[in-house]
Order: sequence, then structure tokens, then C-alpha cells
Amino acid sequence: MNDRVLSVYENEILERISLFTSKKYKYVEYIDKDEYRLYRKNNFLYFSIEDKKILELEVETDYQKNSLLEYVDKLSSLKSLKIFINNTKKSIIDINLHLNSLKYLSLYTEGISRIKLSLENLPNLYSLIIIGDSKGNTEFLNIDSINNAKSLERLEIISTPISKIPDFISSLSNLKDLVLRSCGLREFDDLIFEIKTLEWLDLRGNKDLRISKNIRDILYEKILLFNPPEHYMDEDLYSLFNEK
Repeated sequence: MNDRVLSVYENEILERISLFTSKKYKYVEYIDKDEYRLYRKNNFLYFSIEDKKILELEVETDYQKNSLLEYVDKLSSLKSLKIFINNTKKSIIDINLHLNSLKYLSLYTEGISRIKLSLENLPNLYSLIIIGDSKGNTEFLNIDSINNAKSLERLEIISTPISKIPDFISSLSNLKDLVLRSCGLREFDDLIFEIKTLEWLDLRGNKDLRISKNIRDILYEKILLFNPPEHYMDEDLYSLFNEK
């Protein structure tokens, strides 16, 4: 049972964080990728422990609970953080963490959510996932701030309105996975070809995005896994089988 025991200091922080939510905290050995589905269906938030410190954590916040992130900032060994953002109305959730240890940050929004994100103090951030609600109510006020995440290898922006592929993408020199799914993209930018490390590009769900056949062929050739908008699937599969 010792592996489930937090230090006195970290336990105090968790107790403080728990005051911001009606859900109870529950220990798990590790938080898997399906916890968002579970989060929406039960009354728990999850955390995991390593060496008596919190390694993974889920929190929920809204426009009245922005200050809880001040307590999260005190978790010096935190590796993975999931933030569930409920309707912020006209207020702005300012996410500005200072954690050298953090590698995985995921934001999930429900309802109208306005987010301001600062990443310059997360020098080892490996993965950033932002998932809006199905109605596209998430407003990302400073998307260019992602440019400060120089160690980023995975970026997923899903159901969050952006009309074009952000210019900063080409400056993320370590980026391997880029998912821009159901974002309302209308323009494809050749700057994608400047990302020499890119292995996966997912553009599904962007029904108004137009990419020429020549460009798609180059993407299939140069990127290990390319998922185009669905309206191109039949044409691309037909071409693939005809080539054989």
C-alpha cells in the first residue's frame, strides 16, 4: 500500500484542489486514454502516484475556479495533466503553468469556453491535446502561443475553430504528430512540407478544406500516415488501387 501513499505536502495540495470540484478523487495505477469518456459518466477525477508524489492528475475548472491551477503549479513531479473546462461564459481561462516536469497536457472543453494558454514555462512538454465540444464553442485566444513549446512532438487540436493551419507549425522542429480534426479548416498551407520530422498528419472532419490531388499525392509519399478530409477518401483509394 505504500505505493499509494502521498507525502504530507502533496496530500495537502490534493485536498486543496479537491475543494474546487464536486467530484471525488480516486487513485488509479495510471490514467489511460479513455478517462474522458469515464469522466463524463461518473463522479470521479483520477490521479496516480510515483515515489509519494502525484504523477498524473485530472482537474476540472470553470470561470469561477481559475485559481485552482495555482495549486497544480506546486506539484513539482507532475508528468501528465488533464484539465476539463466547463462553460466559462464570457470569462477567460488563463492557463499559465510553471512545471519543468510536465510532458502531457490535455484540455477538454464543454459549452462556451474561452482559453488563453501560455506554454513558455513548460520546457519539456511533449504532447498537447485540445478538444472542444461538438458545437465548436471553444475560443482559443492566443493559438500562436503554442510556438513556445519547443519540445512538442504531438499536437492535437480537435473541434476547436481555426480557419487555417497556424504559421507557427513550421517552427516546431520536433513535431511528429499533427492532428487538426474538425476544426473548420478552409485553407491548406505548404508550410506543412517544412516540418521535416512529421510522421502523422490528420485533417479529417474539415469538410470545407480543399487540397489538390497533386498535393495529396506528395503528402501520402512524404508522411508515414496521412488522413485527408473524408471527401477525398473515395478518390484517393480509387487512385491507389488503380496504380496497383
